[in-house]
Amino acid sequence: MKSNWLWIALRGIVMLVAGAYLMTESEAVSDLVLRLIGLFITASGVMSLLAAWPNRKIAQGKRAMFQSAIDLAIGLTIFLFPQLLSGFISVLLGIWLIISGGSFVIQAFRLRSTQPGRWLGGLVFGLALVIPGLIMIANPRLLFDSITFFIGLAMALYGLISLWSAFVLRRQEMIQ
Repeated sequence: MKSNWLWIALRGIVMLVAGAYLMTESEAVSDLVLRLIGLFITASGVMSLLAAWPNRKIAQGKRAMFQSAIDLAIGLTIFLFPQLLSGFISVLLGIWLIISGGSFVIQAFRLRSTQPGRWLGGLVFGLALVIPGLIMIANPRLLFDSITFFIGLAMALYGLISLWSAFVLRRQEMIQ
């Protein structure tokens, strides 16, 4: 059986290059993805507006046009200002982590007198939630850029493993 080592090697090179790009340009890639989402929402709003236009004088058409206007406003805002969306999501997640972690910290201090051996774990867990929450609020772009970086890292590792596999297959083919 003839192996396809060359195709595996090419896939590895593509994944390695794409992964390296994502890791080094994570902010630009995050912005591009968010802009594409904004463009999709805007296009959806335009199509909805065109579909609702013939019925603009009746209540159902007016509601559809209002929804279309909201789609257009949100889509254009995301397209023009992608940092707002990534920052908003990060701040919301950060607030949630702080509230969740804070409740664990409070509960830990309540357990301190009744269950001396268990309260420290709750305190550590609570702080482990609060600290990332504070970081996400202090640097909202970090979340999206980190996600893009780690996707790039995974792709680069996949590429390296594919290259290694291709060379192993090639070596085995040469021996036979």
